Amino acid sequence: AKTWDHPGETNWIDAHDAVFVIGSRKRGGMGADEAVPFSQRDSAQSFVAENGGRIVTFDELPQDYILGSNEIADQPDTKQESSGHGNH
Repeated sequence: AKTWDHPGETNWIDAHDAVFVIGSRKRGGMGADEAVPFSQRDSAQSFVAENGGRIVTFDELPQDYILGSNEIADQPDTKQESSGHGNH
C-alpha cells in the first residue's frame, strides 16, 4: 500500500506467504492492535524502523491478533438505553 490511510483495494497476499508486523505504534480499526501484512521482509523491516514492532510469520502470530483480545469479553455487560432507533 502507498499509505496507511489508503491501503488499496487490490493489495492482497495469501496470509501464509506474508510476514506480519505486530506490536507497532500503528493501530487498526477502532484502535485495535493490528497485524500489518507485508509481501517482502525488507518492507516489513522498514515499517518496524519507523513504527516499532516485530516481524512474525503467519504461524507465529499470537492468537489475540487473529481472534481479537479477550479484554471486551471480560468486561461486565454494559447495556445502554435505546435511543428509540431499535437495537442493532
